[in-house]
Amino acid sequence: MTTPKKYIKQMEDILKAAAPEGEKRPSFQWKSATAAKKNEKIVRGLLDELRILRQQVHDEIEKMRADFTNRKTAAARGMNLSGRGGFMMKKGTMSNMRLEDIRRQELASLFPYESAQRRMDEEITALDKVKTEIEKWLADNIEPPESGKNTGG
Repeated sequence: MTTPKKYIKQMEDILKAAAPEGEKRPSFQWKSATAAKKNEKIVRGLLDELRILRQQVHDEIEKMRADFTNRKTAAARGMNLSGRGGFMMKKGTMSNMRLEDIRRQELASLFPYESAQRRMDEEITALDKVKTEIEKWLADNIEPPESGKNTGG
């Protein structure tokens, strides 16, 4: 199991690889169609890598949730067994306490992964905005190929 810190480090490494020397994040500037297309290709590559990494975090979260669901199910099965083992409590009290404890553990365990996932979402959103800006610039600044001139008529 990879830790959330390692996922964040991987994300930072991906971004740093596309960044200018000494920077932590990539920056994109273009004044020509060639530069815009080159930047668009870089952004698409970064987005692909970050989405794959985000999916890995999502998969970890799903595995953890499944494990906790199994633990909660096992604890819930014991609800009718209260009063045994020397405890004199209301029926189900011990199991309810165990369920609450498992829920707290689940929230505490998932929080760092969900935070890492949100951070990746922020980076993906920022790169999506850059990609949209590039696409808009290309659409506004490049004339579409002329069609219909040689219709042979």
